[in-house]
Amino acid sequence: MNVLAHKERDSNYRRLFADELRLAEAAKRTAADRSLSLEDLYPLHQELAAQYERLLKTTIQLSRMNDLQGKTLKEQEDEIQSAHDHLRHLENLRKQLVADISHELGTPMVTVQGYVKALLDGVIQPEEKYLKLIYDRVLTVNHLIKDLFVLSTYQANRNHFDHQQIDIDRFIASVEEKYAPECERAGIELLMEAAQDRVRTEGEVLIIWADRVRLNQVFENLIQNALKYTEAGGAIRLRSEFQPKYEGARLGHWFVKISDTGLGIEDDDVSRVFDRFFRSKQAKANGIQGTGLGLAITKEIIQKHGGEIGVTSKAGEGTTFFFLIPAELINRRNGEPRSLIVGGLHDDSDV
Repeated sequence: MNVLAHKERDSNYRRLFADELRLAEAAKRTAADRSLSLEDLYPLHQELAAQYERLLKTTIQLSRMNDLQGKTLKEQEDEIQSAHDHLRHLENLRKQLVADISHELGTPMVTVQGYVKALLDGVIQPEEKYLKLIYDRVLTVNHLIKDLFVLSTYQANRNHFDHQQIDIDRFIASVEEKYAPECERAGIELLMEAAQDRVRTEGEVLIIWADRVRLNQVFENLIQNALKYTEAGGAIRLRSEFQPKYEGARLGHWFVKISDTGLGIEDDDVSRVFDRFFRSKQAKANGIQGTGLGLAITKEIIQKHGGEIGVTSKAGEGTTFFFLIPAELINRRNGEPRSLIVGGLHDDSDV
């Protein structure tokens, strides 16, 4: 098969360069004929030069075609490799999801199965405490499945994020309005700290481009987490500020810090708080419920917004979560903040 292919390729080249080959043979015969004069050779030299020029042009075209085909093949190869890597990543996520579901759903489902069997066998009566226990376990399973699905879709990049312009001052005001009553009912003080932006001038507003639903989920996870670990009489402190890239810059980051005076986290647990299903020793010891997925989801959301998240904590003294998201200061127009470009951040040189 290779021999036939080579023969066919040689035949194609001979057809393509038929004129040049003919001229080459004629030139060799002419060179061997010593009886020809210079006048006889001159027209042959002109024809040879013209054919040589044509040969060079054809060679250049072939080189360009070869480069283009090589580039196209390389791009196709890269696309195939990228698709292969993506499929392998999805397959790893699928295996991880199946393993996580099998591991984490085992205990609550065994409990539900045991109590239902006991009810059916008449070993226990359908009292409210047993029905409530079964109901709580079913809720745990539902929350676990939902959180696993959300986390897996984030990691597989299958979640659509609806990035919109968000006025941070208004957003933080809505956060306080939403969680202040809940903190008050729990006997916990919610302290809001909005740092004075030294670089902000009159008429400017701080904005980010973010998915409002996902951003609300971040605050839901972090504040509810603080409420779980903080006893009555404690406090939750939320700080929001703009950190410019450099002095006087209109671009920078929105910095948020949520601190509590709760149980805190042991030093050897701090580095694992964003891992799937991780629950600290304090949570287990104090019977604090949770799937261990909320902080993993929070980290994915922040990263999908081009940000970073971290934590500091000390056992018995409280925990602080903080994150950064790209932000900009812009002017108000007709009472509403408008970015100088649509859909994202711009360079400072445009301001």
